[in-house]
Amino acid sequence: MVKLDNILQNNETIQSVLKSEKNKETKKDKDTTSKSDNEAIKELLIELRDNKIADSFTIDDNCILSPVMIEELIKYKPYDKDELVLKIPSTIIDNINSNQMTKYRDEIFEILGKPDE
Repeated sequence: MVKLDNILQNNETIQSVLKSEKNKETKKDKDTTSKSDNEAIKELLIELRDNKIADSFTIDDNCILSPVMIEELIKYKPYDKDELVLKIPSTIIDNINSNQMTKYRDEIFEILGKPDE
């Protein structure tokens, strides 16, 4: 009887390890997808900045798509102006060129996508 208990206990341990490994693989897949999605978003934001915003505005720290702002947008993915103001630190938002904000925010939100429903 003791031997049977040991076998059952070992089986439970093996099942637990297998389940844990499967969860790690699933998480890794999600992280990889997330990173590639974020890289694609970053490329689109840089393309918007370099090909459209740069035609009318100086690209500097006050640009709506400065390197710091791009990182914040990717990190928080706001979907409208209210979300932008709530999620991104005011020390960054307060310095953004308001003309750029008004002119390009909808395009930026479109690139960032809609929130999950």
